[in-house]
Amino acid sequence: MVLQKNSKRLLVLILVLSMLMSTLAGCQGDDTPTSNETPSTTVAEATTAAQATTAAQATTTEAAKAKITVTDGDGKTWTFDEPIKSAVVFDRYNTEVFRAVGAYDVMVGVNKGAVDSYPEYWPGIGDTIQYVGQKCCSDYDVELIAQMKPDAVFCSSLGEYEAMRDQLANFDIPVIVINAWIPSEYYDYIDLVGKVTGKEQRANEFITFCKDAMKAVNDGLATIPEDQRKTVYFENNGEYKTSLQGSGWHDMLVSAGGKNIFGDIVFTDADKSKGSTHSYLVDPEAILEADPDVLIDNIYSTKIHNQLEATVDLEENELKDELKDFVNRPGWSNLKAVKNNEVYGFTSFLGNANSKLIAIMYISKWLYPDTFTDLDPDAFLAQWSTYMGFDGIENLDATLK
Repeated sequence: MVLQKNSKRLLVLILVLSMLMSTLAGCQGDDTPTSNETPSTTVAEATTAAQATTAAQATTTEAAKAKITVTDGDGKTWTFDEPIKSAVVFDRYNTEVFRAVGAYDVMVGVNKGAVDSYPEYWPGIGDTIQYVGQKCCSDYDVELIAQMKPDAVFCSSLGEYEAMRDQLANFDIPVIVINAWIPSEYYDYIDLVGKVTGKEQRANEFITFCKDAMKAVNDGLATIPEDQRKTVYFENNGEYKTSLQGSGWHDMLVSAGGKNIFGDIVFTDADKSKGSTHSYLVDPEAILEADPDVLIDNIYSTKIHNQLEATVDLEENELKDELKDFVNRPGWSNLKAVKNNEVYGFTSFLGNANSKLIAIMYISKWLYPDTFTDLDPDAFLAQWSTYMGFDGIENLDATLK
């Protein structure tokens, strides 16, 4: 661990300087004044004292500069004396942040769920990178993490981070909360990881890359009055299951300029047996009554592939065939979205990627093609893939036309 080391170095330096000044003062030979004489300070002595003071001040300044202080998603402040060299990272969104800022090599441990969606892009698993659990911060091996002695552990607030923090405190290992799955806080965590890993320049570059793209989206949406925004039914992880306010998926729709037809449901007041804010079972009749302008399906699997990993080579029309099944439901042929061919879908990988910023670009382009004629989601995906160290990721979306 690299917390608070420079104070010892500063103390040693000050002691050495004090001894040196004492020695200089006592080595004047026969010219040493008697007790009745007033000692005079030579130019050399004055210069030496000034240099010593300047050196001490410079050391203090450098020590202060070296410290890295960040505040995590739980509101806790952490201070490091130097960039961390090793980290255990939970949650796939969080591992993406480490990749984005160029700190892949800092990761020494991950949970299996964070990497199993694209295993080919994780060289070092089982070697330089170990599995330290299955799920996101709710299934972890404290003893293994303690043996690895990482400089820090990073997890999201979705898991049992408080219990983990208490357990690892016994080994002087800080547990830092970052919620890269929340689009509105995404840049804060890129900045945090960039600082603690010494990759600030790369982090700033990546933030600029993302912000420039989102500025294009926001500028376009600013020209569309609220009463002209399109309504959307977004299906997520099961038939007739959608996302509610409080979910990152709902935020994604809103950020793209869509109006979630079930955005008024408050989960805390709803029937919790129907799911979660991310995937909540709704009444099929309610969809027909709302008659949304657009239908979007987050596709987790197809008839050909049980799981849509990033490394899967999709067959021609594989996603389009899924969309045909998606709309083949009682009464849906009468929905205006179906009549107008406003039916879209993407793989769950694309939907999740980059804290959903890539999906936001696709959705805004789908909803308002005339406004976003110059917006190029495919190019954004390709550039993001470069930051991640991926290659060949494309054709992860489909339109039913």
